[in-house]
Amino acid sequence: MDTTDFLQFVFNLSYSILFFNFLIYFSFYFMLFLEWSPAKETHRQFPLIILFLFQD
Repeated sequence: MDTTDFLQFVFNLSYSILFFNFLIYFSFYFMLFLEWSPAKETHRQFPLIILFLFQD
């Protein structure tokens, strides 16, 4: 395995993780925009849960 191939693999992996994170955020906030519920405690804590999951 070449060094440039390995770097390309790492960059692709990090970009896919970033894109997946952005996709989760976008879908979650779209759902939040669709439902105007007064109880927003879980909505405030949900992105913190996502950040905690993606922290490694």
